[in-house]
Amino acid sequence: TQLYTQIFEDLLNKIKTGFYSPGMQLPTELKMESIYSVSRAPIKQALGKLENAGLITRHAGKGTFVAEPKPDSYPRQSMGGFDSQYIYNGDNIRCQTLTVETILADENVSKALHLQSNSPVIHVARLRQAKNEVVFFLNHYILPVINIEEVKASGDFMSMPDLLQNKFGMDHFYVSEEISVRQAGPVAAKMLEIKDNDAVMFVKRFSYNANYDPVAYSEYSVKPNAWTYKVTYQRKRTENAN
Repeated sequence: TQLYTQIFEDLLNKIKTGFYSPGMQLPTELKMESIYSVSRAPIKQALGKLENAGLITRHAGKGTFVAEPKPDSYPRQSMGGFDSQYIYNGDNIRCQTLTVETILADENVSKALHLQSNSPVIHVARLRQAKNEVVFFLNHYILPVINIEEVKASGDFMSMPDLLQNKFGMDHFYVSEEISVRQAGPVAAKMLEIKDNDAVMFVKRFSYNANYDPVAYSEYSVKPNAWTYKVTYQRKRTENAN
């Protein structure tokens, strides 16, 4: 791992967990040299990544500060445990929409969306590439309360949660993910350009609105040698905590 990515990960985790809260000043680059035992160059690279992602702002003569969150800026909770990978590859990510169709939900999809079996749902299949390599094969299942033609007209959009919220007002307020390792199988293998028996990370994502009603359900296969899954959280402080 390059030095700057280690520094970037550490600062990102501290921002995400609130150790460095919005508006707080980060240590100076000189201080970071001492903290991370590195030269100035990797520190500048790490800060550049954070700045490009909208997580920090730098003011000449004053210092570097954690940015106030904006509606369309990172961190996007919809990105789950792959969030830092999106920043690493941000300028090189491309998405392709393969299919937008109405289908009858199978047992798994029906259960996830709290529907009766064989209920109609909107199915969207997509690929996500990073540096010209296909990394994600995604299948989204959405309640048929939106106009499917508008989804088709959206073309190769970057984020399903953003599309549903910004275009249709369907907010992903709560999100739950399950991750496992399995063989790719013929369909995912073809899409990811790997062998059928190659291992992939298989993620199930359940999305709910503010009333905890299902909004969408997604299944996606990810090349494990290309991306890593990482979760960072903050333990709730108690009054006696130091």
